[in-house]
Amino acid sequence: MSLRDQLLQAGLQVNIATVDCTDLGAGKVRLRTLTGTMAESYTKELASTDYRATARSRAVLVQCCVVDDAGSPVFTQADVPQISEWNRRLLERVFFAAFEHNQLGEQQQVQLEGN
Repeated sequence: MSLRDQLLQAGLQVNIATVDCTDLGAGKVRLRTLTGTMAESYTKELASTDYRATARSRAVLVQCCVVDDAGSPVFTQADVPQISEWNRRLLERVFFAAFEHNQLGEQQQVQLEGN
């Protein structure tokens, strides 16, 4: 297999993590890693709003990352307003788990603050 083929194949792999939300009534929530396209969409969402003051930016990451047992997305962009209205404890638990799973860290935060 050529290097090109190896990279193209590796780039399609999706890593799944599980966050336990049973104590909040949501069971075990499965989270995927973002694709490049999804990450770009999330970054644009953050740049277009004051992400520090809105639940919407958290809801967008949750919408992008939550998948069912087969790895298929559970939510669409149309669900973002409803996700934004979740109980704060559930929204933050799923958001922070997705944030960590996707290795979105301080460097990305600094870049976003500069926009």
